[in-house]
Amino acid sequence: MTILSFLPYRRAVVVREWTSRHTYNACPDTVPRAVACRYDVEVVAVDHHDDGRDGRVWMVRSPYLSACLTRDGVWEHEPIDPYKTDVWRQEHLFDLAAARRLATWEAPNLTVDRVAARDIR
Repeated sequence: MTILSFLPYRRAVVVREWTSRHTYNACPDTVPRAVACRYDVEVVAVDHHDDGRDGRVWMVRSPYLSACLTRDGVWEHEPIDPYKTDVWRQEHLFDLAAARRLATWEAPNLTVDRVAARDIR
């Protein structure tokens, strides 16, 4: 017997999806994925605000370069978690709208091995 057989009726199930990663890529579809993935720009959910506010904070990062975007629009090396200071977090975390806007802006400009994504044909 299953648990559902004891229920007199079925209730609607509400599913809430919490997306934790958005990937942006400016390479043409003709580029093999093995090459194009180096130009991925991700918007990644990091955690909730440290000061008790509701909502997530987001980071714009390049997994291939192991770099994160700062508020000044500069790509910096992403340290491992124990070495991410409060100052580092303040400089690299955004709300979702700002993170999406930056990722959309930066995806064509991401440069790997001196070749920008916008220059790939």
